[in-house]
Amino acid sequence: MNNKEILRTVETQLGEIKYILTYKKIKNIYIRVRRDCTVAVSAPLRVPAEKTDEFVISRCEFIFKAIKSIASAAQCRTTVTFTDGSVFFFLGEGLRLKINAGSTDHAEAGNGSLTVHTADSSPEHIQKIIEDWYRNECKKIFLKAVSEIHKSFIPYNVPLPEITIREMTSRWGSCNPYKNKMTLNSVLIKSPMSCIEYVIVHEFCHYIHQNHSKDFYSFMQKILPDWKERKNMLEEFFLIKNN
Repeated sequence: MNNKEILRTVETQLGEIKYILTYKKIKNIYIRVRRDCTVAVSAPLRVPAEKTDEFVISRCEFIFKAIKSIASAAQCRTTVTFTDGSVFFFLGEGLRLKINAGSTDHAEAGNGSLTVHTADSSPEHIQKIIEDWYRNECKKIFLKAVSEIHKSFIPYNVPLPEITIREMTSRWGSCNPYKNKMTLNSVLIKSPMSCIEYVIVHEFCHYIHQNHSKDFYSFMQKILPDWKERKNMLEEFFLIKNN
């Protein structure tokens, strides 16, 4: 049975899900939505397939959100030109740019579009407005998420950290527990909210375990049981988007 792939189908409240079940020498059931939008499930050797069906059904909302985000990223590989029709990602969704004439520069997202209101429609000016909008959204959304997630760490005497948001080339986030500072990659604003939450939890866990030891991942599992699914979703999202 080990490493044997089995194709299964389940009906959920959101629709049918076909998934590939593989048995491995692991302790828990894990779900991964691949970049081709297929759903792969890994399960311990002696877990009945009916149990994995139940698990997939319980995670249907997450699965459909992951499929939507990855499919959106795969379909929107256009070069950003800061002109009408260009695609900008926000919380996992590809937004089509609309430029409207207006006296006050501002941008707003809604109904699958990113609408920029401005009297100056030059690409350089549009770029500045969008970058300002991204910065404001990062600050608002990241700070709120950190505040909410911090509640799970209060019992461990973890203080609410000072947050820095900036673009990083090799990390999604970092933290310095001794200085009580956490840094988040501004690019994360393009990914689904569940991915942003995963990164924040990951950094908070470093307040308890400074390295990536077995204890760190055990603690991570306790705080965020589906962290592997979220991590895979984050990696698949940006792999597709940047291809």
